[in-house]
Amino acid sequence: ERLNPLSRAATLNLGWQLLQSGQLFEAESEFRELIEFDPDFWGGHWGLGHILRARGSYADAIGEFSRAAELEGGHSLPVASLGFTYAVSGQRDQAIEIARELEETASRTYVSPVHIAMIYAGLDERDVAFNWLDKAFKVRARSMAWLTVTREFDGLRDDPRYTALVAAIGIGAN
Repeated sequence: ERLNPLSRAATLNLGWQLLQSGQLFEAESEFRELIEFDPDFWGGHWGLGHILRARGSYADAIGEFSRAAELEGGHSLPVASLGFTYAVSGQRDQAIEIARELEETASRTYVSPVHIAMIYAGLDERDVAFNWLDKAFKVRARSMAWLTVTREFDGLRDDPRYTALVAAIGIGAN
């Protein structure tokens, strides 16, 4: 970001790393700066949605993830984040609807199985989540590299299947 302060990707990645390390205030600052710089870039809204969800502001998080999904135009990551947020906020029907939409999209084009697994993890549908994670492992989905730090999978970490999957990937458990 210091080399190219106008890089949206650099600011997004810095905010994401701050978020993953638990530095919510600093991450929020990066995401808000990104939104101010380019309100039509999906990444700032997506990142801010994570901050708001972490704080329990589900309605605001849903708004940010919805905006990110609208701006991104079809990428499954902001849609999955929206579905996960519906799930953890108790809006089960909306979460299932999004999961099914992503599954239907996956029948026509590539959707990372990790993104679908996130929603089912949020719904505490462990068997379904692990089925999707197994699919992700088989297709070598790149998102699997972040399995041990992706907070959406926190609820699966005590499951022996999680430990086995992390060992199979070879990334080491946190």
